[in-house]
Amino acid sequence: MRQLLADVDSFAERCELIVVPPLCPLAINPYDFSQTAELIRRAEAATERWLKDGWQDKDPRWALAPHRHRPG
Repeated sequence: MRQLLADVDSFAERCELIVVPPLCPLAINPYDFSQTAELIRRAEAATERWLKDGWQDKDPRWALAPHRHRPG
């Protein structure tokens, strides 16, 4: 995520840049290709919610910065 944040800083002034937040929390290892369909389904649903809620106009750093989730 650090590299993505650096890229946002580098390119945000040079082009229109929209960063879709990654899935979070992510309990499935993204390298477990047996779970690809589930990850795609979740990503599609999360992106639809993100677009519907108007977050695409907000600074993407809120979703990319390191953070923790409360258990359960």
